Amino acid sequence: MKALDLTNKRFGKLIVLSRVFDERKKKESLWQCKCDCGNIKIFVGWHLTGGKVQSCGCLKLKNDRTGHVYEYWTVLKYAGNEKWQCQCKCGTIKNVSTSSFYGNRSKSCGCIHSPNEKEYNERKKQKILKNITKTDNGCWEWNLYKNDRGYGNSSYRSYPMRINRLVWMLWKSVIPINMYVCHKCDNPKCCNPEHLFLGTHELNMKDMASKGRACQGEKSHLHKNNRKKNG
Repeated sequence: MKALDLTNKRFGKLIVLSRVFDERKKKESLWQCKCDCGNIKIFVGWHLTGGKVQSCGCLKLKNDRTGHVYEYWTVLKYAGNEKWQCQCKCGTIKNVSTSSFYGNRSKSCGCIHSPNEKEYNERKKQKILKNITKTDNGCWEWNLYKNDRGYGNSSYRSYPMRINRLVWMLWKSVIPINMYVCHKCDNPKCCNPEHLFLGTHELNMKDMASKGRACQGEKSHLHKNNRKKNG
């Protein structure tokens, strides 16, 4: 017996789009339907013709939350299974359960606790500027933690990073792989972006040597005395 064609027929808030074939359910006719609220779901044919379903589930909702704002969330539409499609202030779209709106259990996609890149970078810049001393020759000397060689250390999203590399990334651009951020002013504490330049490891070594900062003689880890000490 040929199955009844339900294409384009309306059942409550549902419009039948097309038939769907599923090898696991050969004995049942399945139909893809679009609800007036915008959701698309698949239903068994006799559930539609028998009046068992009238919508994607949105008719069962006590409160339509479409357009409501909860902290960073704006509700776009009902997503089925007691969930709502929401858009965060940062642009992220995610399905949020109805229960998450009670007591503001879900306030955002997570960006409320971890600002987006633009906001985070601006905050990081302001924090750096509060922790430097500007000298007469234009250096921005880092006032917080420095390693035993005098280079300032900081972090970016909990990842440890030299302050000169962080400043270059925030004020200039992304640092290419295998590139160093070198100092024009030969001041390890300095993080003025105008006193920095990009260079390869070879260029960095030549720059160190030309400025007399390269370890020579017994100070070098390659010296025979130091090789003996290191085993």
